Amino acid sequence: MLRDLLVSSAFVLAFASFHAPADAALVPTGFHDDAIASGFHSPSNFDFLPDGRILVIEQTTALVLVVDPTGAVPPDTVGRVPDVGPVGGENGLLGIAVDPRWPTKPYVYLDYNYALSPNLHVTRFALTGDLDGTQGGGLDLDLASKRDILADLPDDFPLHNGGTLLFAPDGSLFVSVGDDNVPCSAQDVHQLRGKLLRLSVLGVPDGPGSAPDYQAITPPDNPFAGNPDPRTRLVWAYGLRNPWSYDLDPTTGTLAIADVGNDAYEEIDLVTQGGRNLGWPLYEGLFRFEYPLCIYSDTLTLLPPVWSYPHAAGPSAVMMGGTVRFDPNALANFPPEYLGNVFYAELYTGKLYRLACAGGTCAPAPPVPGQPDTAAWATELATPTRLRFGPDAGLWYVNGLGDLRRIRADLLLAVDPHAGTRSIQLRAFPVPSAGDVRMSFRLPTGGPVTVFVSDARGRRVRTLVQEAALPAGEHVAAWDGRDDDGTRVAPGVYFGTLRSAAGSAHRRLVLLSAR
Repeated sequence: MLRDLLVSSAFVLAFASFHAPADAALVPTGFHDDAIASGFHSPSNFDFLPDGRILVIEQTTALVLVVDPTGAVPPDTVGRVPDVGPVGGENGLLGIAVDPRWPTKPYVYLDYNYALSPNLHVTRFALTGDLDGTQGGGLDLDLASKRDILADLPDDFPLHNGGTLLFAPDGSLFVSVGDDNVPCSAQDVHQLRGKLLRLSVLGVPDGPGSAPDYQAITPPDNPFAGNPDPRTRLVWAYGLRNPWSYDLDPTTGTLAIADVGNDAYEEIDLVTQGGRNLGWPLYEGLFRFEYPLCIYSDTLTLLPPVWSYPHAAGPSAVMMGGTVRFDPNALANFPPEYLGNVFYAELYTGKLYRLACAGGTCAPAPPVPGQPDTAAWATELATPTRLRFGPDAGLWYVNGLGDLRRIRADLLLAVDPHAGTRSIQLRAFPVPSAGDVRMSFRLPTGGPVTVFVSDARGRRVRTLVQEAALPAGEHVAAWDGRDDDGTRVAPGVYFGTLRSAAGSAHRRLVLLSAR
């Protein structure tokens, strides 16, 4: 998982009994670092359910927990993954991904060190309970549903495990695997070390069972799909040392990989096509490392990093933050000048950095007002162990103090880059509401107007006005607490959004109970 943690087990255990949320990170003007939930023990990864809830996993306890996105309800235990171990250092429960067909297929995929053999496992479990988040109930991990996907990933060393799982828009599953401290293996496409794997898992039969053969989970368009070695067919990219964290830009299909370095350099790779050699151990960053006695693979496919940086004093480990994209239905969008920027963090310093990328190259973005450091966009993130942009377009992260947090822009900054200037306001009453919510607004000029309600995840649940031609003046849109299908929504936090030629506006709504 993380870089060679010199304090290893002490790192994850030092915060195990700490339950108070950390102070907010220092972020630029117009941004906020919100505490969503706290009290986790060594949180290592998380993923989002379609209804906005978040599943968080704990590395050392092997627990899966569900979190309400508003933070109004304490985290609830879903279950403990069996046979995880040993734990500590970079071992334990490492990755989680929610099946894209949820809740029709209520599966989660988990990556962990397997206690009963020297292997890493990728395993699927079903969840039961309140699957769509409308009943106010919990979720349970169905241990009887266990289905292995990969059960023989080599794990002979307690570090360099990788472990993050991520579904692509096409339904394929990416799995990061570290070099297991066998550097030469990263260059050998026949070894499942130092790789980013791409699997086809949606066709795996329902129900429990053993792992399918490699060919059954090989996407036919993988770069080495025709290779005689079934292991090689799973490989998407190679030449990696410890790609614990990475991100997929759904707009361009580009993978941004944070590859943790050895002794001198950290690097970020942008990969737009499969089959690329990312260099390790021939290179560490842009430095020619050339680990002795390795047989190096095809250097014609060598892809240099788009960004690398030398270590400062003390340990260093790069953590991917993700690529900024605009979602018209999301409510935590970063300002338009951030589009395409790549964020990354330093684990040990808790600093967050911003890269401006274009044409396959990246450079540090210029400072913005209120930036707490001349180089770092944000500071004091308290050892962020996983960061990613969420469905609401905010930057979510877990940290070593046991918190789940989100960095978001002010609503007045989070505008559609194609919208006009803001000259209108959206008012809502009553807030909170035990019934209907009425939203009023004044249009300075007539024109098409859209008003809708989104949940805390940023998913549109009810369209009240759709591209209606309204005259200038005062208008009111009422919401009765139902979605577009007429179903009552669960109590919680929602957001009203107005879009018009005169500008856009948002308003927070709190529904205590729906009629």
